[in-house]
Amino acid sequence: MSDAPADVTALLRTAVTRHQAGALGEAEADYRHVLTLVPEHPDALHLLGLCMHQTGRNEEAATLIRRAVQQRPGNATYLFNCGVVLSALGRYDEAADDYRQAATLRPDQPSYQNNLGLALGAAGRLDEAEAAFAAALRLQPGFPEAAVNLADLLSRRGLRDRLAEAEALVRGVIAGQPELAKAHAVLARAIPPGERRAEAIAAARRATVLAPEEPLHWLLLADLCRAAGQPDEAETAAREASERGPGNADAWSLLGVSLLAQDRADEALAALDRALALDPHGRSEHDALTAASRYVALLKLARHDEAAALVDLDRLVVPAPIEAPAGFADVAAFNDAVEAEVLAHPSLRWEPTGYVVRSGSLTDNLLPPTAPVFADMEQAIRNGIARYVSAQQPDPQHPFRRALDRRYRMVMWAVVLDEGGEVRTHIHEGSWISGAYYVRIPAFARGGGHEHDGAIEFGRPDDAVADPPLRVVEPAEGLLVLFPGSMYHRTVPFKADGQRITISFNCYPYSAG
Repeated sequence: MSDAPADVTALLRTAVTRHQAGALGEAEADYRHVLTLVPEHPDALHLLGLCMHQTGRNEEAATLIRRAVQQRPGNATYLFNCGVVLSALGRYDEAADDYRQAATLRPDQPSYQNNLGLALGAAGRLDEAEAAFAAALRLQPGFPEAAVNLADLLSRRGLRDRLAEAEALVRGVIAGQPELAKAHAVLARAIPPGERRAEAIAAARRATVLAPEEPLHWLLLADLCRAAGQPDEAETAAREASERGPGNADAWSLLGVSLLAQDRADEALAALDRALALDPHGRSEHDALTAASRYVALLKLARHDEAAALVDLDRLVVPAPIEAPAGFADVAAFNDAVEAEVLAHPSLRWEPTGYVVRSGSLTDNLLPPTAPVFADMEQAIRNGIARYVSAQQPDPQHPFRRALDRRYRMVMWAVVLDEGGEVRTHIHEGSWISGAYYVRIPAFARGGGHEHDGAIEFGRPDDAVADPPLRVVEPAEGLLVLFPGSMYHRTVPFKADGQRITISFNCYPYSAG
């Protein structure tokens, strides 16, 4: 402010006083007055941008603060606040760039590293995000926000040992700051799926008590109650979430799901349609659950043609063989290598709690790849997904086809079914595109009481839903089968002379496009 004329300096000081007092309208007028006198005054641009951000006008805020940065590119505060505004706009990669520049200019600021981690995590750059949170904690050991954010990131990585790490980290925060609501919410997420459900629900409920205005805490409580088979409690929490965030698609999705579980199909369908309308780009965490529940609601209401059009089994279930990755003589040699790494993987465990596998074992997430063959597997799957998406016709009215350009991160795991194994009917919640790659298929003993023993069947929600549309795909080694994560599917029970080994995967859309 020292380079400005005296009247401009005085006017700017008055504006700042009003801004700090919460008189945002008057402060805005003063900042604009300064800019009529000195059009590129960096402090006025920056502070007016913050004022716009505080009143929800983030596009204008980003433009103003970027102009301030252009005037003073070495000002870490400007860069940091530009990152704040860009994050509010969902432009996380750009926000991360600004946070990183700010942190370079002020390497002593743990909050800059913490915000960098948040932006990187939202952009799906999880390894970089983890490093940023760790850097914040090195600068300020015990920094509660960074510790909670790191625990939150670890809880979402799909690795069982990282869940234990996340739980220990967040319990340490709660011991020191028991009133930090987000810490209790992250604790609820860090408890492994299907385990200690009452404890997870209690932690989520504690978060709603400490911060009742936060819709995300109510969403978490609704989701946990839904998974625990408590639809009444899930409905109550989902309604709380929808009242606090009426434009939140996840709130309406969970409300619809809880109503459907109470056989209130008409009400459920209305809520689910609202969820889809609020999420035109398919980025909601519960997008797959919304579409799957809508399918069930249509079947329960005997609207069979609409249900069949929604699942569109002929076009949305696509089996195709892969090509042998470079360095392998053929697909059989590739499968031999995959099988050896899967069976030796340290995370392979028998019938893990909370999953639908019977007489079989699962690994944790195989990505980032711990062996080169898993990197080859990931690339083969990504190539298949690119072909799958390019063959689909855009349709703004269809839950899957309304957004065919979604960016995603992949989670990949192995399933080893023993003789008589089974994967019960399920969807892949949160996933846009899912699939299975067949590594090893044994000889199935026919006549065991099931048609299509060992095959993958699509379209059956459960045995209580009458006459659903069905499609069966017979497995074959080297075959990749792609389908929406919202598609109900199961492995038909079988008896066989050996193990059935598959690689399964989910593609989780980023919140940013």
